[in-house]
Parts: sequence; structure tokens; C-alpha cells
Amino acid sequence: MQTAAISFIVLACAGPGALQVAAPPAKDAAPPFAPALVALPDGRVRLYFITHTGTDAAPGPTGVYSAVSTDGTHYAYEPGVRFTVPGRVVIDCAAGLHAGVFHLVVPDNGTPEEFLGRRRRGEPQPGGNGYHATSTDGLTFTRVADLPLPSVRNRWFGNLPADGAQLLFFGSGPGPWPVISVDGTQWAPAATPVRMPGVDPCAVRLADGAWLVVATTAPAPAQAPPGSQPSGAISK
Repeated sequence: MQTAAISFIVLACAGPGALQVAAPPAKDAAPPFAPALVALPDGRVRLYFITHTGTDAAPGPTGVYSAVSTDGTHYAYEPGVRFTVPGRVVIDCAAGLHAGVFHLVVPDNGTPEEFLGRRRRGEPQPGGNGYHATSTDGLTFTRVADLPLPSVRNRWFGNLPADGAQLLFFGSGPGPWPVISVDGTQWAPAATPVRMPGVDPCAVRLADGAWLVVATTAPAPAQAPPGSQPSGAISK
């Protein structure tokens, strides 16, 4: 991997995007969020996403669902839940396809009470452990052994691309990132890792072999234009 050939774009938090999913899992389901895209061998695109019933303050069971598209914008919901863990908060999945096997990786967010309690207290969600599930058709997944990270400061919260030879995970936290694997089970830092410029990064391999990394960060504080005065200032 070539760190010199990696570009970064840091995005402020933004509103909903343009993806459209027809026929959600339930009438009272939350709008799809935390999308993860996988290009299929037949040219279609599969969208893995999270939803739940209830409200954000009191959500019902969370899980990974999917929809498929022929144009990358309009998606048809595929019935059934792809992955969930009873009694745990399953959000922020990453998805990848390598050597004919689909992989879902989800950070371990704890129970709903733990997750919502940390959110109310303004505490970060924990790192260190992630759920892992595999599938040969991208629809029926089997949970396999969890994926521990060496540091609880790092989270399986990011992107899971494949480059033809291996899977790569660009995650959140001090790193080193990405970590690489040939089977999705055993992971190790890349030979030339890089620090992520934000959280929940997405990495795209460009035609020249470089990686374009897009990360999320909080909006920057508003700055007054040059020569302007702060609010309430009096001109002399």
C-alpha cells in the first residue's frame, strides 16, 4: 500500500443523501442509515443499511438489512434481516466482498441501555471488539468469531474494501489503519499504515491504484469574514 498515493477529504456532518430505498422493512421503521455498498459481480450494487422500529431515544431491535440497485441510486428492498445480535445494538456495519465471500463487520456497541447511557453522557462508544458474519450469497449470513482489536481506542467503525488480493479495513481511532486480511479472520496492520483524518472513513481505490479516503468530522466553528467585527462590537 502506498501512503504517498492516499488522498483525504474530510467532510462535515451533513443531511440525508440521495439514495432511495423502496419498501422499507416495516411501516414504522426508521429511515435507512449507516449505508455500506458492495459492487456485485453482475454489475448491480447491494446496499447494506441499518434500521429499527421505535424512536432514536427508545429504539426497537437494530439490525442490518439490504437493498439492491441497477443504477446506484434507486434500491429495491430485499426481504429479511441480514444480521443482528439479540440484546445488542447493531449499527454502523461495514461490508465487503472478497474471494467469493461477503463479510459484515459491526462494532460491538453493547446493550441498548449501555449505548444510550453513553450517548446521554456524551461518552464515546467503546472500541476493541467487533462482530463478524460471512455469506456466500450476500443475503444469508452466519456469525463467526468476533474480531478483537489490540486497543480499545480503535473501533471497527469504517469501511471494508477489497483490492483483489486482500480485505482492508479503514477504521476509527488512532490506528494504525488500515488493517489487512486475506480471509477476514486474521488481521494485521498494513506495511505502511496511515492515520485517519476523522471517523467512519470510506476508502475508494482509484484507477491509478491510489486510495481516496473520505472521513467525517464535526463542523468547524464559524469564522467571521476578514475585517469584520465580533457581534456587539462598536466601531470607533
